[in-house]
Amino acid sequence: MQEVEDQAAEHPVTGAQALFSRCRFSPFADGTVTYNALMPNEHNVIVDDTAFGFADGTSCYNPQNEQNIVVNPTNAMNIVTSSNDYRYEFRCYAYVSDDGGTTWSNVAIPGWSGPTGAKGQFVKTGCGGDPVMAFGPDGTLYFASLTYNLDKFPRTMSGVAVSSSPDGGHHWTAPVMVAYNATGNFFYDKEWLGVGNDGTVYLTWTNFYQGPRGLGYLKSPIVMASSRNGGKSWSSVKEVSDAAHPYNQGSQVAMAPDGTLYVAYEGASPSSGYNHDALVVARSTDGGTKFVTTEDARDFG
Repeated sequence: MQEVEDQAAEHPVTGAQALFSRCRFSPFADGTVTYNALMPNEHNVIVDDTAFGFADGTSCYNPQNEQNIVVNPTNAMNIVTSSNDYRYEFRCYAYVSDDGGTTWSNVAIPGWSGPTGAKGQFVKTGCGGDPVMAFGPDGTLYFASLTYNLDKFPRTMSGVAVSSSPDGGHHWTAPVMVAYNATGNFFYDKEWLGVGNDGTVYLTWTNFYQGPRGLGYLKSPIVMASSRNGGKSWSSVKEVSDAAHPYNQGSQVAMAPDGTLYVAYEGASPSSGYNHDALVVARSTDGGTKFVTTEDARDFG
């Protein structure tokens, strides 16, 4: 870590803030590259790459991270991936291919930040990370991301929201805020999307309860909301994790062909006095009204 900090100090940034650790291309005058050249069957998803400059005249490409990729069940040639994109501050992007991944278009998903036409609560927040997508059985594409205010500490505004696309990622609806908190007591993290066989959209995430003014850590249940009208409106938020597992993170939700809903997540195991983690699976046969929770694997170090 100290070596990275020393290298960053030797290459001071000019203009907008940028971090050395964000570089996708080694910012040195000798032209050393971080990654090998693309193979013939590999394709660059990024169109119109941008860079930020250093005082010594070298530059570094702005990065993308936290990727997620999905394939349209109604058109296998329609592949979409997403990321946090640092080319223009910090925006939600979808990268769309209609030819099986050979060529790509880059689409800034609108309404998540001021420069992309944000309204209402989204004016106060920004596209905040952990982007994830899921196709419905009819080909509707859903995109979820965190949204919060990066200029505040502790983060006083935290939300999770969803947009949808009717045409495989080329055009998007304005985001709908599924849950939002401005008190600083809660911070939302690591959301995940799943779409059921009947088109119901399920969104799970971790709800970190940080206590007054967001200065502590009391518990982090896995919670869920659902939409039965294509993401236009959402149910109230309910807890998925049980009382025996109050400290959790990183959920994923999926539905089996028989309609059984599963939510898997990492949870501190009560069997270890909450000193080690377990893979926990919550199972519901009634669309998420009630869950039965089991620990499927444990790590006791």
